[in-house]
Amino acid sequence: MGHVALGGFNEVGNQVITALQLDIDLGKRVLETIPLLHQLVVDGDEDDDEQVRRFLEEQMDAAGKIFIDNFIKEKIKELAGVEFNRELTAAVYTGKYFSEETEIEKYFLENDLEDFVLPVYAIKNKNPGGKTLLWLSPEGKKGVVKHTQLKYYLNEGYNIVTADLPGIGELFDPDFAGDGYVQGVPFNYTFGAHLVGKSIPGIHAEGIDLLVQFVQNKFNGEEIHALSEGELSTA
Repeated sequence: MGHVALGGFNEVGNQVITALQLDIDLGKRVLETIPLLHQLVVDGDEDDDEQVRRFLEEQMDAAGKIFIDNFIKEKIKELAGVEFNRELTAAVYTGKYFSEETEIEKYFLENDLEDFVLPVYAIKNKNPGGKTLLWLSPEGKKGVVKHTQLKYYLNEGYNIVTADLPGIGELFDPDFAGDGYVQGVPFNYTFGAHLVGKSIPGIHAEGIDLLVQFVQNKFNGEEIHALSEGELSTA
């Protein structure tokens, strides 16, 4: 756990100077000094104490936000084995088909590490509203196409992009079992990911990063919204 502590408090003329310190305990004690400009000008009246109190509260809140941005997010990436180091190199168009009058474009995404390709469906709205919905389903992209809520989001003006993340849809091998097959779940995928310092959610996050790059290129300037349903991972 972690908390933000007030490390120092000094008055210099009509300025209040503070120094904030993060006291973080995640198996080991880590101390960090937050590099903020902690300065308040007071005017010497009876409201000074209240000004200082509000000032300190604001600084403590700001320090907590920096802690989350600079430490927690990086720690999550480290524990999940996430590396956002792939660049989208090509979105290969493979054709289109129609499902109940909905036109669906098919792509697969290539990246510069050349370790996998990502199958993608893109549904262009006939009456676009300047926004794209990134929709992920445990059944993959075909689960989105047959979803009863698809027409609702199209009527709301969304372009829709969905994909088969690793281990889902086209990227799932139903014949793979191995010796870690428990109640229909092939845990060898999880074991293998752990051996190389990854996690299944981390691998999915890297695939989603590629998907976001595709959306930014194809629907440039549009708002990006996300919808994830069910359990995308057994891990």
